[in-house]
Amino acid sequence: MGKAALATIGIFLTALFIFAGVRQAPGAEKAPSPDTKVFTAKQADLAATLAFAKKPRLGEQPVTVTVKDKAGKNVGNATVTLKARMTDHKMPTDDTIIPTKSDKKGAYAGSLDFSMGGEWDVSVYIARDKTPAVVFPIRVKVPWE
Repeated sequence: MGKAALATIGIFLTALFIFAGVRQAPGAEKAPSPDTKVFTAKQADLAATLAFAKKPRLGEQPVTVTVKDKAGKNVGNATVTLKARMTDHKMPTDDTIIPTKSDKKGAYAGSLDFSMGGEWDVSVYIARDKTPAVVFPIRVKVPWE
C-alpha cells in the first residue's frame, strides 16, 4: 500500500475517532432507559450515585448524590457540585454550577432543571481536601412530556 493510501486511511480513522468522541462525554454511559432514576459512575477511588425521587422529567427536580470510597464507605467530607448540558442540540447551554448541601454522612442534596426532553450529560464534581475535583459524567435521558 502506498504512502498516499496510508495517509488517507489515517485521516479517515482520526476523523472517525474525533467524531465518536464529540458524540459522548468521556466516561459517560450510553443513555439509559427513560424509566431509570438512579445512575452510578466510578472513577479513581470514588463512586458517585445520582438519584432522582421519580424518573427524570422536564422541569426542576430534586436529586441526591451519594459518594462512596473504594471500600464502599460513605464520604461525607466532600464538596459536590453539578452541571447539566444537553447533548442533542448544538446551541449554547447554561454552564451554571449547581451546589449541593451535605448531610455530612455521604449524601448531597441538589436540584437539576431540565428545560427540554432528550439526552443530558450531568457532570458530578467531587472535591475532597486539597485535591482537584474528580468529574463523574452521567448520561440522563429526559422524556418529552
